[in-house]
Amino acid sequence: MLSDVMYIPVTKRIANEFLSSVRETFDSVDDEEIDDLYLSSSARAGVPISYDQALEPFIGQTRGYNPPADRVYLSEESFVLRAIREALIDAARRGIGARVFLTTSGAYYVDSDQETMLVSWDWPGDDLGGKIKALGAPS
Repeated sequence: MLSDVMYIPVTKRIANEFLSSVRETFDSVDDEEIDDLYLSSSARAGVPISYDQALEPFIGQTRGYNPPADRVYLSEESFVLRAIREALIDAARRGIGARVFLTTSGAYYVDSDQETMLVSWDWPGDDLGGKIKALGAPS
């Protein structure tokens, strides 16, 4: 576990910036592709956002490895995603990538079944996953 977990004061503006980034990404792909995205996990709490080896954030289609063709990169990076990237760099994940799970209390990754908290926050509202899933619902 990281010795010092970065705390981010997530305001409504910062939360909306992140959700707008996700919305713009979903708006850029067709409904069938959105239906294939991995937006929740039955085994883990939170919304999965993956980072490739260059630590660029994307949403994949599977719980395992996502080849580049199965990745939907987030179109505009937000303060939240940049903070997670910095925490991944501090955790020596550059060149490896990671799947990060976002919850209302922070973001963590799993390595060998061990959860490591990267960033903590107090997310405004109580259902981050529901908000993201609703953005991905076909119109």
